[in-house]
Amino acid sequence: MNSANRYYRDFPVRSSIFSVIHLILDCFKSFFKVLNGMCRQSAGDQHENASSMAAAIEELTFSIAHMSDLANDANTLSQSSCELTQSARDVVGKTVSMINDISKVIGSTAQLVELLGSKAENAGQAALVIREIAEQTNLLALNAAIEAARAGALLLWRMRLESWLNAHAQSY
Repeated sequence: MNSANRYYRDFPVRSSIFSVIHLILDCFKSFFKVLNGMCRQSAGDQHENASSMAAAIEELTFSIAHMSDLANDANTLSQSSCELTQSARDVVGKTVSMINDISKVIGSTAQLVELLGSKAENAGQAALVIREIAEQTNLLALNAAIEAARAGALLLWRMRLESWLNAHAQSY
């Protein structure tokens, strides 16, 4: 589970790093092409070559600044992803705890129903007690359904937020 979480968490970072590496390689290729062309030209073209080299260096500087921004964005996305994963893990943990509590209450309710059935002298009184227990169980089930819906809505909201962040980060 940890390796899957690590892979999921690191995926946007890896993708951004690969994009940055390709951008660096393209910049270096352009830089070396310009430099090679400068070496082959005659002495009279030195001024023009110097201007071309300055433009290439300026472009490289801009690309490096852009790559730095992309790396920062990737880091921010990675942190957001970690936070969302932890929040989702907490919600799932709370849901499991609530389900366990409901299971205990249902177990206790079943024991009460059994005890009341064996000790009831009046069938009408036993039916009334069973009805009250059923209503409590229905309320517990309704409460569990509401809490599960809240947890699902929170998880869906966080997934949409992460998707939005990813979409906007890729546009840079």
